[in-house]
Amino acid sequence: MPNTAAFESKLDPPTRGGGLFLLDRIDGFNLLCIPGETNPTAVASLQKFCRDNRAFAILDSIENTTPATMKTGPDPALTGADALNSALYFPWAAIPPSAMRCI
Repeated sequence: MPNTAAFESKLDPPTRGGGLFLLDRIDGFNLLCIPGETNPTAVASLQKFCRDNRAFAILDSIENTTPATMKTGPDPALTGADALNSALYFPWAAIPPSAMRCI
């Protein structure tokens, strides 16, 4: 699980010198993926950042989400006006540990 507090501090506009805001130095980016970040506050900030920059965010569902719980839809905090430029990725990909070895 990511260190959400440290990550969120990089989303704070006064700190625009690093973290996510390094993307401001690029002429244009159009896709943002931050696997594993599911904290609604951080996700809402990512959605706003992408909408403000005319980019698209692909966001993870909560790790233990099941098809049954998805029937009710995502957390309402993730479906506000800034969600227009984002999609929820479901389900989490399961990779066997043997496939993760470096050769």
